[in-house]
Amino acid sequence: MWGATTGDRMGAVDRLRDHDAVVIALPRGHYMVPVSITARILAVEAMTVTLEVENRAETARLPQRVPNAFVTFRHGDSLVGFRGTLHAAQPPGDVRFVVADRAAVRTRSTRINCMTRVTVRRISGDEPGTEVQGVSINIAPAGLLIEAAGTDVVTGDVIEFRLTHPDDRDQTIAGEATVVRHGEGLVAVAVSDPSEARTALGQLVVARSRAALHRHDPDDS
Repeated sequence: MWGATTGDRMGAVDRLRDHDAVVIALPRGHYMVPVSITARILAVEAMTVTLEVENRAETARLPQRVPNAFVTFRHGDSLVGFRGTLHAAQPPGDVRFVVADRAAVRTRSTRINCMTRVTVRRISGDEPGTEVQGVSINIAPAGLLIEAAGTDVVTGDVIEFRLTHPDDRDQTIAGEATVVRHGEGLVAVAVSDPSEARTALGQLVVARSRAALHRHDPDDS
């Protein structure tokens, strides 16, 4: 990391923003790819950053896994860099960077504002609760904020949920989650990991972020 103290660095990681431009630096030598690739952030979840490379052709020969890579970005008057492992992802041109630096603590994840139907039912306790209809307020790869005024869940309860996919009403994302906050008819939950639901939510967040990134691109038609 260059030009900032460790405390500044930790704050800077937590200020990574969707669609920010970063530079991915790869080790020189045996990789038949450029040593420097420009990309934009699609989503961040814990220590994993999903990116879209600006020139997709640059990833054509990218190995499935590249250790000792760096991601660098401008933060104020500083240039911040983090070491980690770069992974090829789908669709072609996407990559995932897993931060290895212990100082790079991330406390926020990408969230999208998204209202869609979701049912909630408490499954912890002596007797399961009644299924309640609600609506999502926002969605993250690892969690949901749900408005469900009729539910009896409290912080610490385990629930099962069924969320109608906002981009495909015939598809449902279902799983289990733990209530991390509740109040005033709102329930914040952390989705169990690993799970198919968490994977599906992550894919939804990346897809919505990509659409927003390219919203103002020229129409090629």
